[in-house]
Amino acid sequence: MNKITDVKLNGSNFLGWSKTIIVHLRSIDKDDHLDSGPPTDDVKDDTRRAWLRDDAKLLVQIRNSIEPDILSLVNHCEFVKELIDYLTFLYSEHTNISRIYSVCKSFHRGEQHDKNATAYVMEFNKVYEELNSLLPLSGDIKAMQKQREQIAVMSFLTGLRPEFDAFKNQLLSE
Repeated sequence: MNKITDVKLNGSNFLGWSKTIIVHLRSIDKDDHLDSGPPTDDVKDDTRRAWLRDDAKLLVQIRNSIEPDILSLVNHCEFVKELIDYLTFLYSEHTNISRIYSVCKSFHRGEQHDKNATAYVMEFNKVYEELNSLLPLSGDIKAMQKQREQIAVMSFLTGLRPEFDAFKNQLLSE
C-alpha cells in the first residue's frame, strides 16, 4: 500500500485525518509506533531492525497521505511517532486560538442553507466533535477556567462588526 488514505492532510482536516491514521495503525497492530520511538541499542539487533523497517514503511505511507505543502514542514521527522506528535502540535494544540475561533464561529453560527436535514446534522456534528477535541472536558479547574476564557474571547470576536476585522485578525495571529 502506497498511502493509508486517499484524503490527504491539508491542515484543516487534521482531526478526521489523524483518526483514520490511528485506526489504520491499530487495525494492523502497529499502533505502538504512535507511542514510542525506536528500540534502544540494547534490544536484540533483529528486533530493532524489524521495528525500524516497519516504522519506515508506515512513515512512507503516512507521508504519502499528506499534501505537499505540509510535507515540507515535516521533512525533519524520521519516525512515525515524531511525525504524528509534530502534526498534532501544529494542527490540534488546545492553544491554537485561531482554529478555536474558526470552529466556535462555525458552531455558533451554523446555518442549514440549501442542505437537506441529514447533511446539516452531519456537518453540525463534525463541528461539534472538533470543538470537543479543541476544548476537551477536564477535571482540572485551571484548564476549565482557561477554556471558559477562550470561549468568552471567541464570543466577543464573533460579534464584532466588520470594521474591526484588522483588530480581530491581530488578536488571532498572536
